[in-house]
Amino acid sequence: MKKICIPLITVIVVVSIVLTGCIGAPAPEAPPEEPSLYRPGCSPEELGLELNPYEGLAIKPDGTPYRVAFTPFFLGVDYMINAEGIIKSLITRAGAEYFMANCELDPERQISIVEDLIAAGQTDALIQIPVDEWLLTPVNEQAMAAGIPVFDWGIDLKSDAAYVTSVQRPDWGPGGSDVVGQFFVDIAEEKNIQINIFEVWCLHAMELNQFRHTGFHKPLDGHPLITVMESSDSEVSDEITADLVIDAFTSHPELNGLYCMGGGGTGGIRGLEAIGRLLPPDDPNHVWSSFNDTDTLTIETMDAGELDACGSHNPWDESATAVKCMLLNVVCGMPVPKKVYIPYMLVTSDNIDTLRILGAPVYPRMPAGQWDLWPVLDTSLGVPPGIVTPEGEWVGIPTPTVELRMEQMGY
Repeated sequence: MKKICIPLITVIVVVSIVLTGCIGAPAPEAPPEEPSLYRPGCSPEELGLELNPYEGLAIKPDGTPYRVAFTPFFLGVDYMINAEGIIKSLITRAGAEYFMANCELDPERQISIVEDLIAAGQTDALIQIPVDEWLLTPVNEQAMAAGIPVFDWGIDLKSDAAYVTSVQRPDWGPGGSDVVGQFFVDIAEEKNIQINIFEVWCLHAMELNQFRHTGFHKPLDGHPLITVMESSDSEVSDEITADLVIDAFTSHPELNGLYCMGGGGTGGIRGLEAIGRLLPPDDPNHVWSSFNDTDTLTIETMDAGELDACGSHNPWDESATAVKCMLLNVVCGMPVPKKVYIPYMLVTSDNIDTLRILGAPVYPRMPAGQWDLWPVLDTSLGVPPGIVTPEGEWVGIPTPTVELRMEQMGY
């Protein structure tokens, strides 16, 4: 019996092998697609923007890289962290060497940094957000005279001799903080309710903040349904802002509106959360909130339905425009506008995914902390309909490339 079964089993195995060979082995499974790092609609391809048109641009005729310094006034909030990240990314994408010195809200320290750059004589361009418009103007005039072109953004210097280009927003309006103030007027009138706003100051002594205060109050002052209570200085600190909000809303339960004029919006949200007032609009204890700046937690809270609006003021468009003007002027040898104004627009849950600023969404929609994946903005775009800017330009700034440099400079 065993002698018969063994050959039979052998035949069955051989036939099985032959048939398997004829049918063919199953095709290997395709590897799963890597998930995109971009949200839908936010990749460079979908936006129609280039990721790195600057490649190889910031190289001198002798083959050495340009050296570019950045002196921010502060790096303690989400807004400024992203500003520094995108500036570094754009400059190094162009092949330049990058140097950053944070002055931590100390004007004397920032002055010393610029003086050191002048003395070293190795800096080809300086991008700066001055701590104090008046105190930093003389040393920046010295830098310009020493052959270090200064590209100012965010806070306007006080002499044309102190900078090549100044990229600003018209904080006083129209097209400034007034669009944020108008939000509260529209809500009060639409719902026929009294809105008592707590206004969180950054620094009373800073002219920029005075402009934002003036712009914010344009549509509010004298309105019968609006009152405003002002804070002491938050010092652009999320921790101090949170404490100010907690104290104010606890001591004044009639408050039902919140405006943060700059960095510290994250602290405002945390403060409301700590006292149980971070609530959706249909809750009677909801705090109507509209902040000056876009930042990461502001957009996340808006997505959650607990924060109403914010201005489009953000670190991406201003800083990227300053970098682009620097590359055009210093590397390509081209004239650039003396002043570039970027107007505010109101960001709400209704337009958060359709609003485009210089061709891109607000920066919290981009891959967080991965600034090399953020595309180069389209600064040739015109001003959106209905937006009014003061004297200055916002259009016609081309994107510098190696080809443009060769055309202009001959190398």
